[in-house]
Amino acid sequence: MIRARFATALVLLALGATGVVVVACSSDDTAPAKGTTTPSGTTTVHVSAAAGGTVADPSGKTSLVIPPGALEKDTDITLSLTPAANGALVDVSEFGPDGLKFLKPVALTIKADAVLATANKTLALAVLEGAAFKAVDGSTYANGAATASITHFSKYSVILVDGQVVLVPPKDCSDALANFKACGGDPKGTWTIKDLCIPGQSLGADPFNGKCPQFSAVGDFTVSNVITIDATNLTTSDGNVTTTSTLNIPLSCANTDGDGGVQNPAPYPDCASFQTQLNKNNVGKPQYACTDKGAGICACTVVETKPNPGNTKTYTVSGSTITTTDSTGKMDSPAEFCRNGNLLTVAGRNADGGVALLYSLEQK
Repeated sequence: MIRARFATALVLLALGATGVVVVACSSDDTAPAKGTTTPSGTTTVHVSAAAGGTVADPSGKTSLVIPPGALEKDTDITLSLTPAANGALVDVSEFGPDGLKFLKPVALTIKADAVLATANKTLALAVLEGAAFKAVDGSTYANGAATASITHFSKYSVILVDGQVVLVPPKDCSDALANFKACGGDPKGTWTIKDLCIPGQSLGADPFNGKCPQFSAVGDFTVSNVITIDATNLTTSDGNVTTTSTLNIPLSCANTDGDGGVQNPAPYPDCASFQTQLNKNNVGKPQYACTDKGAGICACTVVETKPNPGNTKTYTVSGSTITTTDSTGKMDSPAEFCRNGNLLTVAGRNADGGVALLYSLEQK
């Protein structure tokens, strides 16, 4: 499902350009406990079993968040970094006391630059098993860091894996827009459209012209097209775009005239009457369903599905940009992209350099 903030009654999505989504992950922060770092580089933090805490090295490369109740008793936790070895791509993080087991999972994050990933590979947090590092189940990579839940102490680092690690979606469109970074890579593969993000300013005008600050609207889009990228062609299958638009409309604004004056009597005393008027204006089109959200707000939702025809274009890659050309020789504007394991993110920009569309494509 794809979510975008917008200010218009109904959005009609036309997918003709390339675009993206960036991945990001979040967790509840636990207040860090005070710690010390010795000249040898070992950091020690006294962590309360009841309150939990955060253990991190001074450089910020590694961070361990211990939630309340994860420790059996108050414990001095140590952390030291040693140079990468045994297939690790970044410094190895070693915690103590050795062999400590947690009563509930704790969150470990290790920073690793995305440029360390190669074509068809992604980065994952890994634990040393014997003489080699093995990816931790459930590891995610986003925004320059690998993260996973762990239940015991050992040596941890970051390794390359074959894309089986699942990347988490962005929290919202603003998060996606803020965190996307082009990294290039090999775009070949068969892809489904996982997420789509459209900046609000590109989706239409406010029907209240700024005179109703309580008004908002949210659009969810589901896109069924499949994209296949081989050595020379980018082929999009025929598919559909389903748009679910929800308007959050205050009756106080709906019951004003064009100049902002209050109408008396109010033409829309409740959400049912407002729904009737909306649907009169949409005869022959998908109909709205309005519910009362309380506080005088009507949430009016409409669902519309339209065909989205496919096509085949040739493409070229230069660094971290991809440019497509249709059968008539018309060339699209270059789009930025980043291949990271089983996720391909692509950004289409507008004439002013801002992001026009953000796509996240997931490999089938």
